[in-house]
Amino acid sequence: MRVRSAIRSLARMPSFPLAVVLTIALGVGATTAMFSVVCAVLLRPLPYPNADRIVVVWERWQVDRDMKGVDPVVAARLAERSVVMTDALSAWRTGNHVFQQIGGFNPRQFSLTGTAEPERVEGIVASSDFFRVLDTHPSLGRAFSVEEDQPGRDEVVILGHGLWMRRFGGDRTILGRTIGVDGLPHTVIGVMPADFHLVLPNAPADPQLITPVPHSYQPGRKWALLMTVARLKPGVDVAAAQSDMSAVVRRMAATNRRYATRGANVVPLAEEMAQNSRLALLVLFGATGGVLLIGCVNVANLLLVRVAARQKEFAIRTALGAGRWQIIRDVLGESLALAAVGGACGLLLAYWGTDALLALVPEHLFPRLEEVKVDRTVLGFGLVVSLLVGLAAGLAPALHALGRDRHATLNRALNAAQRTSTLSRRQRATRRILVATQVAIAMVMLVGAALLTQTYVRLTRVDLGVSPQHVLTFGVILPPARYGTDVGRMAFEDKLLSKLEVLPGVEGVGLTNSLPVQSSFTGSMNVTVEGRAPVDGEFVDVRTVNPGFFRAAGARLAYGRFLNAGDARSEVTVVNRALIRRYWPSVATTGPEPLGRRLQLGDRWCTIIGVVDDIKYSGPDRRSEPEAYAPLAFWPTGYLAGLVRVAGDPMAIAGLARQGRCVPSIRTCPCRT
Repeated sequence: MRVRSAIRSLARMPSFPLAVVLTIALGVGATTAMFSVVCAVLLRPLPYPNADRIVVVWERWQVDRDMKGVDPVVAARLAERSVVMTDALSAWRTGNHVFQQIGGFNPRQFSLTGTAEPERVEGIVASSDFFRVLDTHPSLGRAFSVEEDQPGRDEVVILGHGLWMRRFGGDRTILGRTIGVDGLPHTVIGVMPADFHLVLPNAPADPQLITPVPHSYQPGRKWALLMTVARLKPGVDVAAAQSDMSAVVRRMAATNRRYATRGANVVPLAEEMAQNSRLALLVLFGATGGVLLIGCVNVANLLLVRVAARQKEFAIRTALGAGRWQIIRDVLGESLALAAVGGACGLLLAYWGTDALLALVPEHLFPRLEEVKVDRTVLGFGLVVSLLVGLAAGLAPALHALGRDRHATLNRALNAAQRTSTLSRRQRATRRILVATQVAIAMVMLVGAALLTQTYVRLTRVDLGVSPQHVLTFGVILPPARYGTDVGRMAFEDKLLSKLEVLPGVEGVGLTNSLPVQSSFTGSMNVTVEGRAPVDGEFVDVRTVNPGFFRAAGARLAYGRFLNAGDARSEVTVVNRALIRRYWPSVATTGPEPLGRRLQLGDRWCTIIGVVDDIKYSGPDRRSEPEAYAPLAFWPTGYLAGLVRVAGDPMAIAGLARQGRCVPSIRTCPCRT
């Protein structure tokens, strides 16, 4: 009877339940959708057996000795979390007493050839212990053996399940077949299961190709830089592992002085994956919680007004014998019923809104986004939140249904002269408190939104040092089998330039080892200024470029000149203003005194021929670091990034650029700021 009565009562004022349900639905939907991300990134266990025993082991550096002049943000990161060389990993593996297994990996992009259309795919290089650390194995075939960690034995590959299904149609006879990886024949020895996903620092969530570590070795170099993961022995905690690894590094320092300033940093994998996203996620979750709280207070105000309108009804029911608790229960039940309906609508909004949220969030911003879903945990959270909203919003109106003095309320309500229903003094005070609370929360959120907007506006106004409009960018991986020498790579660069420069509408083509704004790659080298004592641990970032790079990027010359075609094999360099500020602060703005001065970059002496304005390589929120721009021949690598400046729409020539490619792994995309 009470349910039908409540429905009839609400039906007489349809705008009231509609407003309440809509308010609750929006608040619950936004909060639940955000909780689905928090749950996946921060709360859900890692997808590995006994994942609490998996740790990441970093090399620790000393900022004051190993990274002088490096961006403080980068230095702070490297001080605690640096990758290790394969020789250090071997020493860690044999010298520790706390790990069951310790393995290394590194993300990598591969050129897949030999079957169908060549393509560029994401994957990793991994040591033989890597799969044992994660306690995961191929669903078809086998993992790497210890022998395949050695150069010359590494021509094997494991396929990701997605690539196996898409490229090879799920053919179970794929084992033993030879495919081309970076221009070299590799034998397929395994296929990973469909549910295999990597939750590791900087690793692709769904690697399509996995090769042994020697695949990362550069020509003439028998080591690689790796990230390290390990599995603790049963009963060993992180503190014990940290102590043991510190002792290992001290023993390494006795035979190699490079490790005298180094250390080890053992971090639980779950903590490592959450550290860069925890604060941002909690802030966003708090913001949606604030929206929900504002909605809750607003609903409480609406219910309080409704209670005032029903005072005569309550008075008559009291006169007929209804108890105070019955009145309170009816008001609270109505609030909970509305909250249940609003919560159900909110859960539908969360289900639909989660996909929209994931579409808006950049993939690199938070880890494990592929695991975000509205599951039973998220639905349970949304249900609990809905009931709490109904309880919190209806509690104050329920307690004020008849006021403190039931008889006084009854007399006022039944008085014939009392033709209108008004709020009592106590109800008005409660409503003022609710309104003040709502305004206060809204003001806090408004100020926060204004600060974020101001930050965004400032970032959009930062001088990037380049002009990204009308620029197409691309990346090319050079297969070592075809381009294993400096001469071969330089010949490829010349051929690529000749093909791209004749495309219609092209105004300039630049080649480099890292793209402005889009890349955080730093090819750092020790630097020494002629006439000054060498400073140990002082670095500059060396960008190798062709003469057309500066025009294609829209870089601005401060004084001197850019590189030209005659500088291809000369030991000259163009530097940025940040480098001038470091070494010649008195002429940083006037110039041109540093022109003609010499710098030692690594083991080469280069003459400064020009100075350019600072370019933001690591993003608009980071300061510009000292940089030197050297000819491509200075440091040939197996990867090239390119910029093509065109007169119109950059994507209009993307198809022509692909058709005119010299290798199958070229991939084009519009320049992003």
